[in-house]
Amino acid sequence: MGTEEREMLDKARQIIINSLGEQIRLYGITPSNGRLFGILYFHEEPMTLDEMAQEMGMSKTAMSNVARSLIDVKMLDRVWTKGSRKHLYRARTDFFKNYLEFVAMQAKAEREIALKDYDKVEPIYEQLLQSSDDEIKRQAELDFNKIKEDKKYYYWLERVAKFLENEEIIKYVPKEEPNSFK
Repeated sequence: MGTEEREMLDKARQIIINSLGEQIRLYGITPSNGRLFGILYFHEEPMTLDEMAQEMGMSKTAMSNVARSLIDVKMLDRVWTKGSRKHLYRARTDFFKNYLEFVAMQAKAEREIALKDYDKVEPIYEQLLQSSDDEIKRQAELDFNKIKEDKKYYYWLERVAKFLENEEIIKYVPKEEPNSFK
C-alpha cells in the first residue's frame, strides 16, 4: 500500500472513529471512550492498556478507567492470550448485539430502581388509604393508582429487555444490508 493510500485509509478511519465518539455520547458515554472504542474497532489484534494509553495520549490509570467503563456497557471485552501476563482488550464489533444488550441493560436497571422504590412506598400508601383525613386519603388514592399503572410499564419493560437480550426482535426487525456497502 502506497503512502497516499495509507493516508486515505487513515483519514477514512479517523472519520469513523470520531463519528463513533459522537454516536456513543448519545448513550451517556464520553466521546473519548467512544474514540477508544473506534481505535479498537479498527485494530486487528487486541491491545494492552499501555498500547491504548499511548494511542490515546492518556495515562495508563485513566485508560484502565475508560476500558472498564466500556466493559461495563458491553462494548469491550477483556481477552487473554496464552503466554501474556498483560490484559488485552478488544472491541465488540457486532453493533446489533451491542445495541440490544445496552438497551436491555438500561431497561433492566430502570425497572430495578423503580420497583425497589415503589415497593418501599406501597405499604405507606396502603396505610394512608386508611386515613381519616379525606383529602389525604384522596391524594393517596390518586398516587397509589398512578403507581399501579406505572408498575405495569416496568413489568412490560422487563419483557422488552428479554425480547432484546434473546435477539427475538431480529425476527420482526431484520438486519438488512444497506445498498451502498454491498
